[in-house]
Amino acid sequence: MPKTKVKKKATKKKVKKAKKVKKAKKAKKVKKATRKSILSGSKKEQVNDKIRALIRLAKEQGYLTFKDINKILPKSVNTPDEIEKFIIILENLEIDIIDAEEVEMYKERLEKHNEAQMKSSHLDILDDPVRMYLKQMGQVPLLTREEEVAISKRIETAEQKAQNELFSVGLSTKFQNQLAHKLLNREERFDRVVLDKKINSREIYFKNLPRWIEKSEDISEKMDKNWAEHIAKSTSKIRQKRAFTQFNKYQVALKPIFRKYCFKLKVFEGFLRTIDPLQKEIIEHFDNLNLAEKARTKKHRSINTRKILNRLKKIEDDMSIDPKELVRIIQEVRKGMRHAHRAKTEMVEANLRLVISIAKKNIQIGGSPSLISSRKEIWD
Repeated sequence: MPKTKVKKKATKKKVKKAKKVKKAKKAKKVKKATRKSILSGSKKEQVNDKIRALIRLAKEQGYLTFKDINKILPKSVNTPDEIEKFIIILENLEIDIIDAEEVEMYKERLEKHNEAQMKSSHLDILDDPVRMYLKQMGQVPLLTREEEVAISKRIETAEQKAQNELFSVGLSTKFQNQLAHKLLNREERFDRVVLDKKINSREIYFKNLPRWIEKSEDISEKMDKNWAEHIAKSTSKIRQKRAFTQFNKYQVALKPIFRKYCFKLKVFEGFLRTIDPLQKEIIEHFDNLNLAEKARTKKHRSINTRKILNRLKKIEDDMSIDPKELVRIIQEVRKGMRHAHRAKTEMVEANLRLVISIAKKNIQIGGSPSLISSRKEIWD
């Protein structure tokens, strides 16, 4: 074989070997760089965790000491430059870093500062309660026309439900007739007890009032008579049933008269307060009957159910209504009142917010707050 060919073959082998070595070195470098990157990312995550831990500690204490930082600082952060960067991050977060010897002094200074701030805030409220009120009311959003209509409907619906429940029985007959008499004798203010917006003419209202009272009292008298016959032991069952049917018919006949009185729902608060003790008593009696029925303890087994049932029968006879139904009606009326009150509060706050908004605009254009005429809507 010629020498030239042998030389060429040897040269090719050397080139291939050199390429392999170069490739291996390159792979080694890439592997090393990747490993370094992974370690760097891991270190960064560890540092972030430690920063979060220090922030939590600072929130608890109100400060950090250099001792706290050294204790929590990861071991990988060991050069002065890295430690300095770490402290700068904490200072940028407005965390006070102090020496361990200064802790007590810092706490005292902080306490004095907080006391001074509280006094200042308290004096601001005393000096300018109007400003504080306006600031608070300024946070209430203004209503759109659609929202205002929606709230008005909520008020009307809640009040309607409460009245429907209350007027479904003759429970409030005596109370309403007494109030009507006071109104007729001018012992009670018309605008305080009557829904003025539902009355076309006061003159016609007072003209018809005596007739409504008379009719209501006549129906009430007939109801009492029929109820007495219904509960009488000497009365036959057929007559008792007939008397109860007649009682319910008269009860229905009272509802249109109550509607004509147009009393505000809030005037029934006083009436409901007089019934509250009785309502609580009835609820307690039924609770005791349930406990006696289950009879899980000696105390429950000793409950005198006959006495409770006799008392509930007495309440039914006196009030002309089943005790359970009485409780249900009162609860529903209260619920309707609460819903109506909540909606009214929303409306009032929004209207006050509107007045404040107008006042601010007026002041900005150089007007006088005393010259502002605001719309006032009273929801009764």
